[in-house]
Amino acid sequence: MMRIATLLVAAAALNGCAAYHPKPLEPDKSVAVFQHRSLAAPGLKAFMAAALGHAVRSWPPRSWGFTGLTVAALYYQPRLDLARARWAVAQAGIGVAGMRPNPFIDYTPGLEGYIAETIETAGRRGDRIEQTSELSQAARRHIAAVAWRVRSDTRNALLALNRARSTAAILERRLAVQKSLAAAAEQRFVRGETARDALLAARAKLQDARSALAGAREQARVAEADLARRIGVPRSALTDVRTSFSALQALPDPSSLHRSRLQRQALQGRPDIMEALHSYAAAEAALKLEVARQYPNVTLAPGYVWEQPNSTWTLGIGLTLPVLNHNQPGIARAKAKRHEAAVRFRALQARVIGTLNSAFTGYRATHWRLQAAEDSLTLQRQALRVAQARFDQDQIGRPALLGTKLALYGAEQAELIARADAQQRLGALEDAVQQPLINAVALHVSPEQSPQRDGEKVQ
Repeated sequence: MMRIATLLVAAAALNGCAAYHPKPLEPDKSVAVFQHRSLAAPGLKAFMAAALGHAVRSWPPRSWGFTGLTVAALYYQPRLDLARARWAVAQAGIGVAGMRPNPFIDYTPGLEGYIAETIETAGRRGDRIEQTSELSQAARRHIAAVAWRVRSDTRNALLALNRARSTAAILERRLAVQKSLAAAAEQRFVRGETARDALLAARAKLQDARSALAGAREQARVAEADLARRIGVPRSALTDVRTSFSALQALPDPSSLHRSRLQRQALQGRPDIMEALHSYAAAEAALKLEVARQYPNVTLAPGYVWEQPNSTWTLGIGLTLPVLNHNQPGIARAKAKRHEAAVRFRALQARVIGTLNSAFTGYRATHWRLQAAEDSLTLQRQALRVAQARFDQDQIGRPALLGTKLALYGAEQAELIARADAQQRLGALEDAVQQPLINAVALHVSPEQSPQRDGEKVQ
């Protein structure tokens, strides 16, 4: 009878086992899938419609602005896939933590057999579930933190591209003026109206203008490649794609921003702050678990013993005796980890406060510098209008007019640099708070949701 019962229990246990299915990686296929990523993908269109909360009428869009490129990055960026995978592992850990110990069978033919069950004591199963639940919440918050970094990286890359292209446009106009000045110097030199040094100086300035323009165009190509990397698509995906920078032009007045309110928003709402809090709670639960492990589990082992001429049932009780140790090393290690989690949280708080103060001060300073650059640009435009009027009246020559144009282009480039710096500082301030501060478009898609990409499986 004992043999039959043992076989029946074993068969029932094995009946629910899962089967192993190999899933080897295919690097060549992964590369091919990546190379075919496109901003015109139908899956991206559906994802964008869900993110924006309305249907996308024209696809692909005639121009891609900050919001559209951010949605594309949330769709394609592999760092988000990794964060989601980490969360899935943490979620699976909750089920592992909640498992009860399986009973086990010990049977010797003709002698004794029993089925033993382990009973966990001191609430350690609940402690395990609490610990893994907090770790799961920390991993979930980490997804939101990564999503913000993806948004920030996309914004910075788009700013860099705008700066490089705008600089190239200014330098193209400057090059045209330098060509005219160099040609005029050639003519004056041929007529003997100027020295050779003046001609060489004009040629040198022309060459400088050509080099500067070539450098700006190269910077634009690098910025475009970096934008593709930040989105998570190959460089070819941005070929013939028109980008719009209008969403990045607005800059809030520093007087409308309040440092104390921004600091409160940062310390209460940043995903990494919430992640650190859940990590500390997990460390607390881990310590409770180590304390519970001081107390032994109980093993109940009812058995069937064959004793001639009668067979008898026995009930055995087993437990581990805490004689050699009371889990002091495990408790000490858990306490140290809890202390480490607390130190990490306080260090993160201090870093957030320091970063926000620096970004706030930096944005205010660059905004003032931008206003000064705008004033200088206004004066140079007025000076060009005056010079043009005087040239039309033959009061000044063409070189003087071209010199005024060069001064205007220099003021335009200074204003461009000041504006780009202010936009970058605004981005740093947003990163400190991890909330948009102006022209925010609400996205109705959760970063935790894995997008179903065309030709790809994201599990």
